[in-house]
Amino acid sequence: MCGPDFRDGSGISAVLIEHCFMNNSHDVQFLDSEQDLKNLAKADADAIIEYYGLKLKSDVVSFIKIDKESINLIEGKTTKVNVTEITPVTAKNKNVTWKSNDEKIAKVDENGNVTAISTGKTTISVTSVNNPNVSKNIEVNVEKEEVKFEKQKDNILFGKEKTLNVKISPSWITQKNISWESSNNEIATVDNNGKIKAKQEGKATIKVTWKDKNLSDEIEVNVIKLSEDTKIEIKNYAVNDEKISKIGQKVKIVDFLKNINISDNLKVTVKTANEGQEYIGTNTKVIVSEKEHDLELEEYNCLIYGDINGDGKISSLDYTLIKNDIMDVKKITDNTMKLTADVNGDGKISSLDYTLIKNDIMDVKKITIK
Repeated sequence: MCGPDFRDGSGISAVLIEHCFMNNSHDVQFLDSEQDLKNLAKADADAIIEYYGLKLKSDVVSFIKIDKESINLIEGKTTKVNVTEITPVTAKNKNVTWKSNDEKIAKVDENGNVTAISTGKTTISVTSVNNPNVSKNIEVNVEKEEVKFEKQKDNILFGKEKTLNVKISPSWITQKNISWESSNNEIATVDNNGKIKAKQEGKATIKVTWKDKNLSDEIEVNVIKLSEDTKIEIKNYAVNDEKISKIGQKVKIVDFLKNINISDNLKVTVKTANEGQEYIGTNTKVIVSEKEHDLELEEYNCLIYGDINGDGKISSLDYTLIKNDIMDVKKITDNTMKLTADVNGDGKISSLDYTLIKNDIMDVKKITIK
């Protein structure tokens, strides 16, 4: 009987078989030839194989090869995945089962026919019946054939240009014959890339067509002209290339807004990098919009040198980010964060920047507001 501890042998599977007694005259008849011994050995081996479900390596599937490992399908379409090889060739049972990870996106039948149900991504698996540990996965991407604007109406400021967002799928067709047209070129024109130019106050309909598929969609564009006395003025800070700098750390949002003068028909929205923070920080968005149509006029990104994590303060969190970047533990990838991490302005993130931040925290020398 097997026990729980392998150190004394009790945890090792074993079979104890008693066939006969050598000193028993009745039993000796079963051991009087070499063939008798072989027969007994074979009977033992067959019983052990059957009890433990053992198989010869030559009988067990070890590898499945398929002709597709990824599929792009349009909704409603079907394609077939074929098993092209099962190793070894001597495997007795070469049957396989098919399964979809999400049948709401794609289904598969017992023959490997994959049918796209709805847009999304899922995985189809094929598994050996003989050896369930051997399987292959097929990544399935389902998309629609469609041309669709993100919204039905859009606003644009007189004199401005804007590229319209439109989804033209499936994405795997890279060469598409697309045309654009405006219902009124005196109000708004559109180029071959979907960029509109607002030329006169009023409304125009922009149409995009995928000629090869005869699919199209339309969007109504409203050109808005602001009054001549509309103003956006930012005082006491530096504004360059839609970035606001020379702010410094621990500037409360309410105090920051006192430096922005706008017309009564406009509004300012502040979006901080971290929810609920009270200070203007790196990557804080300052958005100026026209009230009536909620039309965004300007968007500024704030920079506070030394404040890398965007909480509006220079702290140990910031020098940890720099240290991790220098040591390749975790690189700083955000472009605005890179700018503010380069405290000394030499165009790179280095130990010099780390030291400047540490000195600021310890009140040895404060970082210059720039």
